[in-house]
Amino acid sequence: MKLTIRAEKRPEGGWIAEVRELAWVVGHGVTREVAICRAEQLA
Repeated sequence: MKLTIRAEKRPEGGWIAEVRELAWVVGHGVTREVAICRAEQLA
Protein backbone atom coordinates (compact mmCIF):
# COMPACT_ATOMS: atom_id res chain seq x y z
CA MET A 1 0.00 0.00 0.00
CA LYS A 2 1.38 3.40 -0.99
CA LEU A 3 0.86 6.14 1.58
CA THR A 4 0.86 9.89 1.00
CA ILE A 5 2.28 12.13 3.72
CA ARG A 6 1.39 15.82 3.81
CA ALA A 7 3.39 18.22 6.00
CA GLU A 8 2.56 21.79 6.89
CA LYS A 9 4.01 24.48 9.15
CA ARG A 10 1.84 25.33 12.13
CA PRO A 11 1.14 29.02 12.94
CA GLU A 12 2.29 28.54 16.54
CA GLY A 13 5.57 26.98 15.35
CA GLY A 14 6.68 23.49 14.54
CA TRP A 15 5.41 21.12 11.88
CA ILE A 16 2.62 18.60 11.56
CA ALA A 17 2.62 15.67 9.14
CA GLU A 18 -0.39 13.50 8.38
CA VAL A 19 -0.84 10.30 6.44
CA ARG A 20 -3.72 11.06 4.06
CA GLU A 21 -4.94 7.45 3.82
CA LEU A 22 -4.89 6.95 7.61
CA ALA A 23 -6.67 9.93 9.18
CA TRP A 24 -5.61 9.05 12.72
CA VAL A 25 -1.85 9.04 11.92
CA VAL A 26 -0.32 12.44 12.68
CA GLY A 27 3.27 13.32 13.58
CA HIS A 28 4.43 16.53 15.22
CA GLY A 29 7.98 17.88 15.22
CA VAL A 30 10.21 20.91 15.44
CA THR A 31 11.32 20.36 11.85
CA ARG A 32 9.50 19.05 8.78
CA GLU A 33 11.76 15.99 8.65
CA VAL A 34 11.07 15.04 12.28
CA ALA A 35 7.31 15.36 11.79
CA ILE A 36 7.40 13.18 8.66
CA CYS A 37 9.61 10.59 10.36
CA ARG A 38 7.19 10.32 13.29
CA ALA A 39 4.19 9.96 10.99
CA GLU A 40 6.00 7.22 9.03
CA GLN A 41 6.80 5.35 12.24
CA LEU A 42 3.16 5.45 13.34
CA ALA A 43 1.86 4.32 9.96
